[in-house]
Amino acid sequence: MRTRATLLAVLLCLLPIAIAHAQTLAVAKPEQVGLAPERLARITATLKRDVDGGVIPGAVLLVARHGKVALFETLTAGCSRTWSTRRSPGRRGNRRQRGGSL
Repeated sequence: MRTRATLLAVLLCLLPIAIAHAQTLAVAKPEQVGLAPERLARITATLKRDVDGGVIPGAVLLVARHGKVALFETLTAGCSRTWSTRRSPGRRGNRRQRGGSL
C-alpha cells in the first residue's frame, strides 16, 4: 500500500512537467501550406470507402506541413468527424467545429 501511495505521489509531481512540455500544432488551410484540397479529399474518400466497406475498422488522418495541421479527421464505421482547420484540435477552451454525421 505504501508503494502505491509513493508511486502516485511521484506521478502527480511529474504530471505538471509533462503538461508544461506539451505543445499544440498551429492550424492552416491546405492552400496556405501548399497542399491541394482536392487531393486531400481523395485521400479522405479512399479511407472512408475502406472503412465503410469493412476493409479497416477505422482511421485517423492527420496531414501537416511546415508545422501546421492542414487536415485532421477521424473515420469509423458509421461515423466520421472532421475538425475545422480554423481551430487547433489540441487547444482547451476553443469550441471544436465538426463536420459529418454522428
